[in-house]
Amino acid sequence: MNIYRLKSMVNSYEVIDLDIFEFAEIIGDDDLSLVRSQPRTNESLLDTWETPSCSYSKEYKQAVKYPDISFWGTYLLMSATAKTKMVALLSDFGEFLPLSVEGDEFYLFNCLTFGLEDKQLCVVKYNEGIEDGLESLAFDIQDVQSKPVFKSNLQGSRTLFANEKFKQCYDANNFSGLRFDTELLNIF
Repeated sequence: MNIYRLKSMVNSYEVIDLDIFEFAEIIGDDDLSLVRSQPRTNESLLDTWETPSCSYSKEYKQAVKYPDISFWGTYLLMSATAKTKMVALLSDFGEFLPLSVEGDEFYLFNCLTFGLEDKQLCVVKYNEGIEDGLESLAFDIQDVQSKPVFKSNLQGSRTLFANEKFKQCYDANNFSGLRFDTELLNIF
């Protein structure tokens, strides 16, 4: 089973015009502590979420078509169609936060799942005796085969990974907006 690092399309822009301060206000996070820690702590945002409104970013103001699934920060932004097609696959692994974008229905998918790394195949990189990232990253296939989207404790909680089931659903629906990279540590 292949594991993929999810990435934005090359030379793409975020679809929505929503900055981190507006996001913090939506979730009632006055000091940005939750915004900074949430990807790591997996705290649910549903209890404080009240379908906010925002605009399309200037790059998408005149667009006829928007990516079906793209990134907004560490979250996946999904069109209503993508959410409908992905909800059965993803609902046990995160939450869908509704968002109105100039009257159009979108969802932020907040991944609340970590994949278990295969510690025997993961190698930590050191620079002058100080831990400096990873040389290799691998996941326990038994663990992640049932997790369509997940994060890594070793790599950091701001990167999303996907298994073959997620990619097959994405491909079967001819969705646009993401790249799938089998080089799990490649940031480009």
